[in-house]
Amino acid sequence: MEHGMASAMWRNFPVVKHKIINQLLLRTHAVLSQIQKTYYEQKDSKDLHKTILPLLVELAFPLKDEIYVMRHERGKGDVWSDLLRSTNVKMKNTNKLEIFLDHDPALKITNMSKYFGSPLPVDAQGGIAFKLNHSHDYLFLYKKADEFIKSFFEIIFNTFSALAWFFAAGQENSSLREQIELLKKQVIEVNDRLTDAEKNLKRRLHEIDQLFQVSNELFGMVDRENLINTALLIIVGQLGADSTFALLLNEEDETYSDFYSKGFGIEQQDFSLDKNHPLVIYFRDGGDILFYEEIQYKSDMVNILPFFNETKAQMVAPLIIDGQLIGILGCGEKLFGGAYDSIDKRIFRVLMNTITLAFKNQFLYQKVSEESFIDENTGLPNVKYFEKRMDEEKSRAKRQKSSLGLFIIHPLEGDVLAKQLEKNDVLAIERKAAKKLQPIIRKQDFLSIVEPVTFALVSPGIKEEAMFSVIERIKKALEPFAVDEKIHPDRELHFEVEKYIYPEKEIDFELTLGRFLKKEDEEETGGEDLLTDLDFNF
Repeated sequence: MEHGMASAMWRNFPVVKHKIINQLLLRTHAVLSQIQKTYYEQKDSKDLHKTILPLLVELAFPLKDEIYVMRHERGKGDVWSDLLRSTNVKMKNTNKLEIFLDHDPALKITNMSKYFGSPLPVDAQGGIAFKLNHSHDYLFLYKKADEFIKSFFEIIFNTFSALAWFFAAGQENSSLREQIELLKKQVIEVNDRLTDAEKNLKRRLHEIDQLFQVSNELFGMVDRENLINTALLIIVGQLGADSTFALLLNEEDETYSDFYSKGFGIEQQDFSLDKNHPLVIYFRDGGDILFYEEIQYKSDMVNILPFFNETKAQMVAPLIIDGQLIGILGCGEKLFGGAYDSIDKRIFRVLMNTITLAFKNQFLYQKVSEESFIDENTGLPNVKYFEKRMDEEKSRAKRQKSSLGLFIIHPLEGDVLAKQLEKNDVLAIERKAAKKLQPIIRKQDFLSIVEPVTFALVSPGIKEEAMFSVIERIKKALEPFAVDEKIHPDRELHFEVEKYIYPEKEIDFELTLGRFLKKEDEEETGGEDLLTDLDFNF
């Protein structure tokens, strides 16, 4: 049984499935050819089943955990022989199946009650039945119809259907040879299809790898025009499209008229949509990506179809930032013809998620620049940015059910120093400390200055037991911290590092934040998480 389960699991892999199916089909051909030869040499068809039985067992034995092969002798009531398990099974109302087989000697069975009239004593979803002579009936039943089993049963049915009709009608032997040749061609066709599927799978895996690479490329762009042009080129390259375009919002006249494209002629550079266009309203109201082949016959899309016809778009998606529709992106026809398949559509969806995230980053970058979130002295984010980022990181930790670490770093008696020292001395200490800390910060962490000579290090995903090693790393980076005698009589500063973790110790965490976050507006504001709100399942 374990062997059967393992083989069923491995058959899900394309290459393994290809090999197993090919081997089994070749084995099937050998056995079926032997059955054919047996018929030629066996003059008395009444005893034919005695020779065929061991061949049937040989054919089905590799799948004995997944199928049943049964034989019934006419005149022996409801008793069937389970050839793979060497047992007898009683199936009520067998005479009902006999009537069907007398009319049609080869049957596909999908509804058991139709042919037996009562539940079977074995676990079977369907199968095939055939009669090779007037005295014996055969059943092939499967427990679960996966793609592999379907292929196997289809070949068995095709072959025994031909044999059954041949015996019943007394056709010439040449007819059977033609059926065998057709079966061989089917094996070749199946083999070719599996080979093509394997090549296509490798190509798709390569494309997925490229998607991750282009994501990194887009996320680093802060110039709007460069970002949109690069995004359009990526869509063309990833999907093999002959053209792609973007209509971005022109805030001056509130139309979607800033047109960017790849693959369009100069005469087609004047596309424009006003804010009341049906397509704009559809996307503004939360509509999903549109695919031309899915909407062309829908009556509720009749007002949107002219846009598709005019642009020759096959796929159109919204570009939404902070709940506002800022643009519409479209993808033209395949460069070498043909339709976009389901994988193409999923890649387009992932690309749109990536492009949307890149635009959100670009918007955030502009906003950060405009609101001056950077401390000019150290070059680190200031407390204003720290407040905004902490809201986002707590929201992300809550959604992902992960932890969030916070380290507060300051010299011993730092508040006293900040009050007693001249401003230039304080600024010098801050610059020196920032320079020492930056090399030890992980890529996913961020460091801010939240008070004079006080720094906050935020570490998403960290476990509490790992925080002690971070504290040691911080102290090792900062000390020794030499200063002038006028700053400290020992000519050296020593630093203290406080640690807090969310949500495990949420109260202490929030109280610590309250020491630094002096909000000008206490009113709570909602909004999207700018950096993690997209679904990249693929």
